[in-house]
Amino acid sequence: MAQTEQEIIDDMGAAPSGFVFAQLADWVLWRSFFANAIALFESILDRTKSDIDTIIATQKLGSKSWYAKKIMEFQNGDSLTMNEDTGMLEYVNIDTSKQIIARCSVGEKVVENVSHVVFKAAKYNNLDDKVLVPLDVSTELPNLETYVENVKITGTDTLVVSTASDLVKMIGSIYYDPAYNPAEVIFAVKQALINYRDTLGGGALSGIVKKHEFYTKIAGCLGVYAVDLDTLQHKTSTGEYGSIESSAELEAGYFNYDVDNAGFSLAFKNYKTDVVNTTITDLNLT
Repeated sequence: MAQTEQEIIDDMGAAPSGFVFAQLADWVLWRSFFANAIALFESILDRTKSDIDTIIATQKLGSKSWYAKKIMEFQNGDSLTMNEDTGMLEYVNIDTSKQIIARCSVGEKVVENVSHVVFKAAKYNNLDDKVLVPLDVSTELPNLETYVENVKITGTDTLVVSTASDLVKMIGSIYYDPAYNPAEVIFAVKQALINYRDTLGGGALSGIVKKHEFYTKIAGCLGVYAVDLDTLQHKTSTGEYGSIESSAELEAGYFNYDVDNAGFSLAFKNYKTDVVNTTITDLNLT
């Protein structure tokens, strides 16, 4: 894991004894320069390792990551063709406009004493507000089920599910640094929350939301000083709201923020004056 610049500086220790003021100033400057360079290098190394690990995982035949990748490649309405060189079924032409799956979680479930690989999928209702919705049960879901039967590992029992989304209620305050443009801070927070919903951080494959990740995603936005969420709750499409104590498993495999039932409200406050600049009740980026 990459060290912070301060951690590297601490490891370097104090300046050698006997330095006059000018020498000490130069030493501190160069120490800061090298610590910054090392921290940047380690950060790049971490990201590269993460990318490589993801590539390896998605290439492992039959892994959850591999299955998720295959589901995201589904092209509604197109047929698979056998590639004579690889022996694999694939699309002749890649058409991203037909790749309707926006979210997919992969898990396991025992049904009638038989273990099944379970795929939970959703799509966007449109590309403007990007609300996640179930697949159409008359065309899209059957097409995906047929696709899964064709691409799955032989002998694997599968179950494809696409149901109404779970909901997350979020109410609280975001304190921002007035040195930053409030509009840019708000945009960054909205984008971070959308990205978390669509990827679920580290729990994307299993469909699990984690309390601390909501905080860290918001706090990581440029200009955010502090995060105070009074309410952070979860419910299934048919259940009742309950607090997310540490994590919550999503029955549908995905979630939406409850913007339609007064279940989403974030007040952006200047941390120095505690004055509210704006309160957002949706995640529209326009």
